[in-house]
Amino acid sequence: MKSVNAGMLTYPIHQACDILFCKGNVVPVGKDQLPHIELTRTIARKFNEKYCKDREPIFPLPDALLSKTPSILGLDGSQKMSKSRGNAIMLSATEDETAKLIKKAKTDGERHISYDPEKRPEVANLLMLISLCTGETAVLLSFSL
Repeated sequence: MKSVNAGMLTYPIHQACDILFCKGNVVPVGKDQLPHIELTRTIARKFNEKYCKDREPIFPLPDALLSKTPSILGLDGSQKMSKSRGNAIMLSATEDETAKLIKKAKTDGERHISYDPEKRPEVANLLMLISLCTGETAVLLSFSL
């Protein structure tokens, strides 16, 4: 039997507490966090129904705020970007540290750079990262070496 880390069971509740204590009504999240937002909404709804029958609800029902890129692959190219997986770029990283990490990112052997998330997810992910930093459209960043 494989053991399960307690964090897998408690993390969604901790996230709900983080949202509810400050009465957050819009929460910027990735698409993988949508179930946690729904759990938070359920907790808020049940609390309000039980303790706020004759008055204004205490907790608003938060909505998810997804960006244009609700999911970003990590630099290893296989999983979502996550500091715990060691495949992320930290906001506190210097320019040189960031460049070093980007140079290690997984790509492929083709000499043409093209944005194709289905066939070339690692390259498309790097183009998306460039797009997020420069404001250019990822599809337009394609070129040949």
